[in-house]
Amino acid sequence: MTRVALITGAAGGVGAAVCRRLAGQGFALVLVDRGTDSEGRGADAEPLRALAQSLASNEVVTLDADLSSPASAERVVDEAHARFGRLDAVISLAGFRRERSLLKLQDEDLRETLDVHLVAPLALLRAAAQRWIDLGSRGSVILATNATAFFGASRHAAASAASAGLAAAIRAAAGELRRHRICVNAVAPTARTRLTEGTPLFRKLGPDAMRAEDVAPLIAWLARAETEVSGEILGVAGGRIYALQNRETTGAFSESTAFDESEISRRWDEIIRG
Repeated sequence: MTRVALITGAAGGVGAAVCRRLAGQGFALVLVDRGTDSEGRGADAEPLRALAQSLASNEVVTLDADLSSPASAERVVDEAHARFGRLDAVISLAGFRRERSLLKLQDEDLRETLDVHLVAPLALLRAAAQRWIDLGSRGSVILATNATAFFGASRHAAASAASAGLAAAIRAAAGELRRHRICVNAVAPTARTRLTEGTPLFRKLGPDAMRAEDVAPLIAWLARAETEVSGEILGVAGGRIYALQNRETTGAFSESTAFDESEISRRWDEIIRG
């Protein structure tokens, strides 16, 4: 039985690399990409059309959808089932990059960043999960996030907030959906793409370092429902795969019933590093 994957942000970078990887493994593909520029504006259907043509030996469907709308998310899930009779994996990789200092962050930038990087992936997760539950099927969802969810990044407060929200939602969803045999994970790639190639890190590295193709094997592995890994946020950087996790310190314990201000000052390093 041919497996089916729905991939958003499919036309370039990590998305295209994942498409080629899964196509090579015999997956049928439902591809979504609006063809925006690196800041998430405009639309160009040609990159997605060209990718689909390059994968002509496989069963490929392309769709145009704004997935921040729940109705659109449900529609693309419905389209996948209507076309292929099943859906095994949903892979959300759409995103853009806008550098704005916090004080210059406009309401529009914040809203659009949250829509694309948080609202849309969760709408897609909800639509796919509901369909799998209704059918009694198992499935796998892989959402793109960023290490800024844990560490923040200067000039990326909006994207960091979206990534942090997505990381928390993934762990909550994994717990809720485990009994339905639905796996939910996130991947935080460090890879050379059109969004990152101008950053200081990639200006220092050779063209073959940390390729988008290096991320694809992990996503392809997670896309197999029998993997049964769920609730993980996994980073990929070239030949390194690692887990991103929250840490709670041991903290400090007051010698009385509660801390007073002077004791907080005196034991601050123990509180935050213990």
